Parts: sequence; C-alpha cells; structure tokens
Amino acid sequence: AIVNRLLLVSQLEAGEVESKTTYVPLKDLLRDVIEGSNESDRLQVEVSGRPGLVCDVFRAHHIVRNLIENACKYSPSASPVLVRASVADGGLMVEVLDNGPGVPEGSESVIFDRFRRVTDAGTARAAGTGLGLYIARRFARDVGGDVSVSSASEMGWTGAHFTVWLPEGRLPQTAA
Repeated sequence: AIVNRLLLVSQLEAGEVESKTTYVPLKDLLRDVIEGSNESDRLQVEVSGRPGLVCDVFRAHHIVRNLIENACKYSPSASPVLVRASVADGGLMVEVLDNGPGVPEGSESVIFDRFRRVTDAGTARAAGTGLGLYIARRFARDVGGDVSVSSASEMGWTGAHFTVWLPEGRLPQTAA
C-alpha cells in the first residue's frame, strides 16, 4: 500500500494520471469503495439526491476511500464512521464524520500537505505515510473540486468532519 501510494504521488507530480469521465451510479461508487475497505462493518452510509453522476471514477474512488481510511484509522476501533453522499447542485458531495480526536486546531490546512501527519498522544498509534489526505485533496482539485475538514458538530459525532465536493463532469464527445 505504501509503495502504491508513493507511485501514485509520483505519477500525480509528473502529470501522468489521466482523467477519464464516465457515468456512475452513486451506490455503485460507494459499494466499490466500501468493499475495498477493511472496515466495512463500521461504516454507516447515507445516500440521497440523484442516483448517479458523470465523474472521474478513479479519482472519486480514491478520494472517498482515503477519507474513509483516515476516519477509521483515527477513530476508536469499535466506533462507527458516517459516510453521507449526495448528488445535487451540479456535483457530488461526500461527508465523512468520525468519533476520533479530531484535527488539532491550527492544523486544518497542513494535514493535506504531502508526507504530513499531525500526531499527538491520542493519535500516535495510527500508522501512515501522510499521503492519503494529500492525494484526496489533489485529486479533488484536479477536477475543480475541493476537500475540507472541520470539527464534527452533529449530535453523535465528536471527531473530524471531512467534506469533499466534486463538480459533475461531462461525458467525452465521441466522433460520429
């Protein structure tokens, strides 16, 4: 996994990750991400809005997967992680909420830096390369979207609240 992330970052930096847009049902996108997760039993998933969208499925998959992996890594092992997704307002909105320690105040932007990990006594046990959130934000911005983080403020969620918005793409034009 570490080698794959390093290779992916190298390809990103070299501009070698091609963008391919296609239509995908939202439930299929989330199912594929969740099936690839080792934490599927912890995930609570809420889906709303239109049933699907046109997007770069490779990038969308990696973004959501990295946010879920991050939430699971920094949350107590028995606590749930909420994944809320909707297609509306010209794009895809995904929120990931957890019950971990949250992001230390003042670190909200640096956690998206390459090879950057913010650790304290509550998160020292979490292993990682510091590339997952970098890749998520980079992929989102590559397609005109963004990823942000705040403290979870909803009832039942006490940790981090990551939000990603990806604009809906257009299907490639085919030659007639």
